[in-house]
Amino acid sequence: MTAAVNDADPLPEQFVQLIPRPESFRPGGLAPWASRTGGSSPARVGLDEVRQALCGEVGAAGAAPEATPASAVLVAVWEEGGDVRTLLTRRTVWMRSHSAQVAFPGGRLEPGETLVDGALREAQEEVGIDPSSVEVVGRLSHLYTVSSDAGMYPVVGILPGRPSISVNPAEVDRAFDVSLGQLMSDGVFHEEIWPVGGTERSVYFFEVAGETVWGATAWVLHELLGLLSGRKLPPATGPVPGPAGASPPAPV
Repeated sequence: MTAAVNDADPLPEQFVQLIPRPESFRPGGLAPWASRTGGSSPARVGLDEVRQALCGEVGAAGAAPEATPASAVLVAVWEEGGDVRTLLTRRTVWMRSHSAQVAFPGGRLEPGETLVDGALREAQEEVGIDPSSVEVVGRLSHLYTVSSDAGMYPVVGILPGRPSISVNPAEVDRAFDVSLGQLMSDGVFHEEIWPVGGTERSVYFFEVAGETVWGATAWVLHELLGLLSGRKLPPATGPVPGPAGASPPAPV
C-alpha cells in the first residue's frame, strides 16, 4: 500500500480534534518562507536542500533524551517528482493524548532506547516503515508538549522512495503525505498568538490534505521549512499548546 492509505471518512463531530482557541487570540506574522514562494504555485524542495539545511543545525540524533519521560517522532522524507514529501498520520480518537490530531509517527521511548531507536520502532509499529530503509540525518529542536506531559524529539530520516505503508488501526486512522513545497504555498500556513500562562505564545497551523495540522507537529514543520528558507528559528521557550480534553473511552 502507498502512503496515502486509510483515507477514512470524516470523523463524527464529537471525535474531531479539539482546538482550544482562546477568545483573545490575535493573528501572527508572515511565514519565514513567504519570500521563497512568491505566489500560489508550490515551491519545489530537493533532498540536497534538506541535507544542507539540517547540516550543523541538529543535535545528535542517536543520543539519549535530555529529559524523561520522552517521546521521539520520525520526520520521514523522500523525493518524488522533483519535490520532497513527508509522511503524516491522523491519530485514532482512542489515544490517551493528541487524539484525532495530525502527527508524525512516533511515541514514548522504552527504557534504554536512543532517540533514533525509539523513532524507528514507533514508525514501524504505527505505519510499517522498515527501519533499515531510513537514513537518519539528524534531529530538530526538542519540544515539550502540555497535553502529553513529555519531551518530544523529532528525528529526521530520508527514505529511498515512497514507502509501503501498513497502518496500525489501533493507533492511526489515516496515513497521508504532503510535499514540503505544498506546505509553503500561499494560504496553507498561518500563525496565531495565544495568551498562555500569563504570556503570549505563537501557535502554528497548516491547512493541508483536508486536515488541520497544529500543535507540536506544526512547530516541527515550521522549524524545518524555516531552515530550508535560510532562517534558523528560535526554539519553543515553553510548553507547546496541544489539544484539550480527554479521548473518549476505547471500544469494548
